[in-house]
Amino acid sequence: MEDLVAGINMLIAKDASPEVMVQYFQNYKNDDWKKYAMWDPYRYTRNLIEEVDGKYSLILLCWPESNASAIHDHPNSDCIMKCLSGTVKETRFAWPEKKKTKMTETGYTVGTEGDVIHINDDLGLHRVENPSSSEGAVTLHFYFPCIHECLVFDEETGKARRVKMTYTSIRGVKQTPQQKFLPSSYAHFF
Repeated sequence: MEDLVAGINMLIAKDASPEVMVQYFQNYKNDDWKKYAMWDPYRYTRNLIEEVDGKYSLILLCWPESNASAIHDHPNSDCIMKCLSGTVKETRFAWPEKKKTKMTETGYTVGTEGDVIHINDDLGLHRVENPSSSEGAVTLHFYFPCIHECLVFDEETGKARRVKMTYTSIRGVKQTPQQKFLPSSYAHFF
């Protein structure tokens, strides 16, 4: 993981484009992420691996069977997601144009081990899920710059609410319930 982070730092210093970052993550093939994987049988976990405040966050998400995120945005940030294990489904949605209207799905991508998916607010909103009812999935998320909160959307009404980011673990250390909501320099989500 140290080599991955060193490469990220170099690319960030060179102000690399999202396309360059996607290519960089496509080349990542190690299993050194496993030491950061913390699971909860009932909900997905968010495990912070590295963060340079204002620049980027690198987060490992562990998805139990049939688990999904809310539909959400990425305010002023690009998100690059690499599937490390299992299968994930990313469903994209158009931004709601009318109040109290069901959100419009614009497409979906199914990712398996090694696949990389890129999203930002210009491309729409999305939900990530583990479609398997029998095995977990793991994804690595790279957000640049960092985000400290996002909007989550109700699919039936398009209504949005702002949420602050939390982590299950930080750099391999499990957080207590009181630690999950951290000072703004560590408060992140999608």
